[in-house]
Amino acid sequence: TQSLILVLGLFTAYVFGVFEQFSLWFLVFALLLPLLFFFGNDLRIPLILDETTGLSETEHSRMGLLLLFVFVLLLPAGQPVFHETGWDDPLTHQLISPEPATLQEDGTWLSTTEVRVTNPSALMKPYAVSAYLEQPGQAWSISWDCDGEDTYTIDGLGCGSDLLPKRTAFFWMNLTWSGVNQPTMANLSYVVAINGEHEAVPVQVRPSLEVVPASQWYDVPAGSYVHRCIDLNGSLMNSTSLNISTGFTPLDGLQTQLVNIPGESTMEVNLTEVPPQFCLAGLDPMVFDPSMAILHLNNHTFSPSLPERRPLVAHVPAEGWQIATGYPTGWGALFDGEGVLSMDAEHCPLNASLNTPVRPESGPWIWDMNLRTAAQLPSLQPTQNLTLLVPDGANLTLCRDAYNPYPDLSFEVVRGPELMVSWMNSTSRFWTTPWALATNGTLLNTGMTTFTLHNPANETVPFRLDRGGSFGEDWVHNWDGDALSPGDTTFTLTPPDAPLATMWLTYEAGSVVLHLSSYQ
Repeated sequence: TQSLILVLGLFTAYVFGVFEQFSLWFLVFALLLPLLFFFGNDLRIPLILDETTGLSETEHSRMGLLLLFVFVLLLPAGQPVFHETGWDDPLTHQLISPEPATLQEDGTWLSTTEVRVTNPSALMKPYAVSAYLEQPGQAWSISWDCDGEDTYTIDGLGCGSDLLPKRTAFFWMNLTWSGVNQPTMANLSYVVAINGEHEAVPVQVRPSLEVVPASQWYDVPAGSYVHRCIDLNGSLMNSTSLNISTGFTPLDGLQTQLVNIPGESTMEVNLTEVPPQFCLAGLDPMVFDPSMAILHLNNHTFSPSLPERRPLVAHVPAEGWQIATGYPTGWGALFDGEGVLSMDAEHCPLNASLNTPVRPESGPWIWDMNLRTAAQLPSLQPTQNLTLLVPDGANLTLCRDAYNPYPDLSFEVVRGPELMVSWMNSTSRFWTTPWALATNGTLLNTGMTTFTLHNPANETVPFRLDRGGSFGEDWVHNWDGDALSPGDTTFTLTPPDAPLATMWLTYEAGSVVLHLSSYQ
């Protein structure tokens, strides 16, 4: 009986982890073990007897009853079964930046990146992972090696499955460059459908080269000049200097230097450190030849994409855009079709269920983006009018793909008159987009020099000409010298017979400015 009690006590101590942390069992064993070893002789204690004869049934019953009370009282002090609080923990993911792409035997560049999704819960849970490039028109492409994790996708792309409890899913994203020149950097975003929500994780991919340019040039105003710049990434490891030059095809008969590297007399520069950006300075926004997009960094040649000829700028008066149906007061080109219009958003809303702004039963229909920053683009009926109020300096995006975090359209809002422009067979609210380029009197595209500005307001809008370039023959125009009256004003321009002539529109100091330049 003593041996049974000793074994039972040790087993209980093991089950309840007596020696792992302090508990009431320390006191119990401090009393029981001496009695077991030294044979207590107090008959009032019905637990230990120093007799060699067996115990009676009554004594066994009393001893069992005492052990039962001990178990009942001490169970709360140490529980062998713990309450599980993480049985429904959310899925987690490990989405790292893609590995640098390396050159393959077939001339392509390949980056393979492992993606992990972990299920720490006790339930089977679904997930899906995909990725979108910011500029899919370039030579980068995405493919997936799902390794059996192909039950679910996001819009037909990526990998996904039902993940079992306490498991981790592994699969791989492959980024391939198949262009003629060296690969540029590229922005992309993972899109993850996890825990009943969608989220975007932005990353970048680059080739395993010392210095790599971004994927696109961009224009920066610089006083009377325009700088066309590109960001550079990397450091000099195996080279002592960085030689930078661009492709350049001069026009026949042109004596004026239209573009140069700031501070340099040639179109080439040698540097001992990698600058954060490299810029070209142009006399106006139109003089940058497409051949200048080619960028040479030491022995490597890159072909970043060019920016739009004219940036999209929405000129919105303080009283907002007055939008109706039909010409010329509708949404205009680029707003055609459905989409989500958002203000100052980091990325497009993913799989969003947004309604159009609420239209009142009576009174004006007003969408104030200070109050509602995102909504479905309203489609107006013939009897409906909408006022769109947007704060000055806001950045708006129009998103049409439900799962793509990158917008179809993005533009800046500045205070200015509400005008509509009809140019090149389309009507748009971005009235500073018309431009023209002519060499030796021949336009780049037919119809570039004819456009109509529509003023829907009851007040005139100041208008002026700005002539630039070198001395020589000027543009021919039909402007009468007056401000833009309410209604339509049509402009017909004829370029001079000069090696290069340019035209574009801006809004400066409260006036619409038509820039006409020619270069000899």
